[in-house]
Amino acid sequence: MKAPTLVVWGKQDSIIPVAHAYVAFQKIPNSSLHIFERCGHWAQVEYPRKFNHLVTEFLA
Repeated sequence: MKAPTLVVWGKQDSIIPVAHAYVAFQKIPNSSLHIFERCGHWAQVEYPRKFNHLVTEFLA
């Protein structure tokens, strides 16, 4: 993958553990990583304003 990539994860994700986020970040060139504290699997639902701001900034 060559495109800039934003990896977003919830620290308390019980479906896909946060360790996978760190692996993705390490293996995807030109990636950025954001871990939401006190967040499960649905960062976009649990923190919609912060998530939208993060994505908007990334895409700008």
